[in-house]
Amino acid sequence: MWKCWDRKRKRDVAVKVQKSDAGTTEQAHDEIKLLRSAQEGDASDPARALVVRLLDEFTLRGPQGSHVCLALELLGPSLYHCLPEIGGISLANVKLVMQRVLRGLEYLHDKARIIHT
Repeated sequence: MWKCWDRKRKRDVAVKVQKSDAGTTEQAHDEIKLLRSAQEGDASDPARALVVRLLDEFTLRGPQGSHVCLALELLGPSLYHCLPEIGGISLANVKLVMQRVLRGLEYLHDKARIIHT
């Protein structure tokens, strides 16, 4: 993932650049379909905001081949970057993160009809 500036929308985005091999390219196209399906779920459900949104997708051609790229909304740092040097994450924060993850998975399953594996 790369943090990038979207000149068209005038905001930060996360860009995921996939490898150029056929298998990874196919997986990227599957991921695009799933992300679009997730956004076509119940717009009135607040849990929809717990699932990352695909903003755009494009192909980048370079010396190593063609790379499928996904522009995603920028959510924030990974949990790894939230770990203090000693002691890990507090139990209260672990519970909060897990509640949101599980609620997002419930939305994907019940409203978007996607099974996350």
